[in-house]
Amino acid sequence: MFGRSIKALETAASAMQEAEVLKRDLANLSGRIQGAFDEVCQAVNDLRRRMDALEKAKRTSVAQREGGALKLGEEASLSKNAGMEIDYISGEADETRRVVIPMKAHLVREGRNLKPAGFEAFCTLRKAMRSFYMDRIKEAFDAETGEKIDPAEWIMKRVE
Repeated sequence: MFGRSIKALETAASAMQEAEVLKRDLANLSGRIQGAFDEVCQAVNDLRRRMDALEKAKRTSVAQREGGALKLGEEASLSKNAGMEIDYISGEADETRRVVIPMKAHLVREGRNLKPAGFEAFCTLRKAMRSFYMDRIKEAFDAETGEKIDPAEWIMKRVE
């Protein structure tokens, strides 16, 4: 009779030890999960700050018509359905001829005037929106007429 009682006490003691080990492991795992969660939250907050900074930088690098005058710091939309054919030199120094449909101009101040430093456009070659820099355009033509054009003047005429 005492043998069974001792065996039951030993089994209970062993179960309690295992429960303590599991409790310790659970607390350790919970701490690791909380640490990982905190890191993810920090990364998300960092990404939000970066996205806000990028959006602010974007808004300050382009211009928008406000009350009839262009104001540095916002986007300048361009007339739709007007295209340019350009000989463009990529960042890797590759030259391509592209037909582009500009959508937004990136304007900079030159003295008292604004001029386009670049633009965002739908590129028919890449079949996607792309950014183009004015200083990389070797030659430009009106896509409708084929007439050789000054791309900066062409864009400024279409600023809404």
